[in-house]
Order: sequence, then structure tokens, then C-alpha cells
Amino acid sequence: MKVAFLSFDFGEYCVRLASALAREAEVLLLLPQQEAAPYEALLAPGVAFCPFHKPRLRQPLRQVRTLRAILRRIRAFDPDVIHLQQGHLWFNLALPLLARYPLVLTIHDPRRHLGDRGGLRTPQAALDFGFRRAAQVIVHGGELKRRVVEELGIPPGAVHDIPHVAIGEVAVRQPAPEEAGRGEAFDRYRRLMAHPERFTVYNDYIPDETRTELFQRASVVALPYVEATQSGVIPVAYTFAKPVVATSVGSLPSMVEHGRTGYLVPPRDERALADAIVRLLLDPALRRQMGANARRKLDAECGVETVARQTLAVYRRALNGVAGREDRVARELHSRAV
Repeated sequence: MKVAFLSFDFGEYCVRLASALAREAEVLLLLPQQEAAPYEALLAPGVAFCPFHKPRLRQPLRQVRTLRAILRRIRAFDPDVIHLQQGHLWFNLALPLLARYPLVLTIHDPRRHLGDRGGLRTPQAALDFGFRRAAQVIVHGGELKRRVVEELGIPPGAVHDIPHVAIGEVAVRQPAPEEAGRGEAFDRYRRLMAHPERFTVYNDYIPDETRTELFQRASVVALPYVEATQSGVIPVAYTFAKPVVATSVGSLPSMVEHGRTGYLVPPRDERALADAIVRLLLDPALRRQMGANARRKLDAECGVETVARQTLAVYRRALNGVAGREDRVARELHSRAV
């Protein structure tokens, strides 16, 4: 099977999954150079890696040149299936030009998150256009599957819940490119802190080396989302055997097993959040046990081999669907001729 694996984001996720898929398929990985650079050492020898420059959305001429190069590379590879991650404003417009190839699309977020100002640059209609063109869809969590079926009208049988691949393992990496930005202005949040001197705030891009250090030092990982679909932070926390305290929103309850790998608390409930964190901080044995459970869950459900095997099964469904349609069309033409 030949797979064209394309993404404009999610560098580590794509490199790890594409490398695992390459053990059983011929894989062409198309990924922005700046996304792939820190993880190129993780690429399996069997992956045909085709890096490209990712222009800004407001650079139409550069976008068109990039799209033409991607389209030429995909057509030259002539894949059996294309696997696209989330979609992209400009590339989605070119999807009809690749209609001959079955499309599998992983929807990481069907709708823009609260506070995601960057997401405003891509109209929801452009993303929905790509979502609905997919022969098969992959999501990370049962709640996310429900939303995709109900909000996008995609048949349940075409939506597959496959866990987020494990990420965060320490590895030799190239230096990250100097293109990262900052978080939003933090002053208004700092004023809400009762004891700001007790907090260390990183309001900048966090390179992987710093990420590793912070997760190794952490006792507990807290995710107080008020709204979410799924979270790539949880697999990283589990990689370092850290218990997670998270709010019960989106598909987080499918990843955080209450009382086993961490605790789930209601969103916007500061007292419940604080109580769960303090309970773990005061009980080192409980922290270690939950952390060990978390690592076992990660290895059992999110290992790259497991995720790759489930993903390949989705590719086969996409191929079978195309073959089925072609057979039906052939039968209809034959019956009309008779």
C-alpha cells in the first residue's frame, strides 16, 4: 500500500506515526521543514520525506507555489490513499484536484477553541469542506466522534476513534527553528494570582529540551480546560509517568481514568481542582502508582505500533469503499447496456 501522509502542523506526531506506518506500507511524508526539523532523527529509513516551506496564510502567491509543488509530488508518487491531518485553508481548496485518490482525514479539532485567535484566520467553512470530502475520518476520543457525526453529518461508520500516538520520548533532535511566538499578554492573569511570587510562568515557546526537563521535574500535570476536544499534553505526561488532573470536558475522560491515572474534576470548579492536586502532592506513593498506571495505559493504547495498525485498517476501509463504488458503477453501466 502506498500512503501520502500530509500535514501542515503536528511535527512530532506525524514523524512518529509515519515512521511506524512505513513498517507495513510505502509512505511519502509531506511536512513543513520547520515542523519536521526537531524530529528528523526519529524518521524511519523507509519513509520518503518531502519537506516544504510553509508560507503564511496571507501570502497567496507563495501558497500557490507551495500547493503546486505538493500536488506534483503526490501525483508523481501516485498513492493508494492520502492521509491529511486536520486540513489547511489553501490546500483544502485544491482537494478536488486529487479526487481520484481516497482521502483519510484526521480531525484533531472540528471547531475552533475558545480563545484561539489564530484559528480565526481559517474560515470554518474551509475546514468543513475538507472534513466532508474524506472517505474515512479519524478522531482521538469518543466525545470527538459524537461531535463529528452530529455537527458535520458524517456517517458514524466512517468515523474511527483511534488514540493520539505517544509523543515526548527523549531523543536526539536538531535545534528548533527560530520562528516560534509568544503567548498572549499575561499581566491581567498575573493580577489574579494571590501569591504571584510562588509561580514560575513560561509565556514563550517551549522547545522540546525544556519540555522534557519540565515534565521530568513535575509531580502532577494539571489541565484545567473549560473547553476541549482532546489533548496532546496527556500522552506527554504519561510518557514521563506523571498523573494528570484534568477537567471532564471533550474526550479527556477517555484518556484520564479517574482514580487510576489521575483525577477528573468539573470545569470551572477551582476547589475541586485544588483538592485533587493537593491530594496527589501530599501522597508520593499514590502519585507514583498513578504515574505507573498512566505509563502502562500509554504503552497499551497509544504505542506507535498499535496506532499504526489501527490506522492501516482505516486505509483499507477507504480503499474498499472506492472499489465498492467502482463495482456498483460498473454494474449500473452493464445493466443499462443490457
